[in-house]
Amino acid sequence: MNLKLVWEIIQGDLPELEEALKKLL
Repeated sequence: MNLKLVWEIIQGDLPELEEALKKLL
């Protein structure tokens, strides 16, 4: 799990990062 990626999602709420997170889960 990439915590930096998760943090960027929380901070920026970027759909592209959110999609990447869903693939990791």
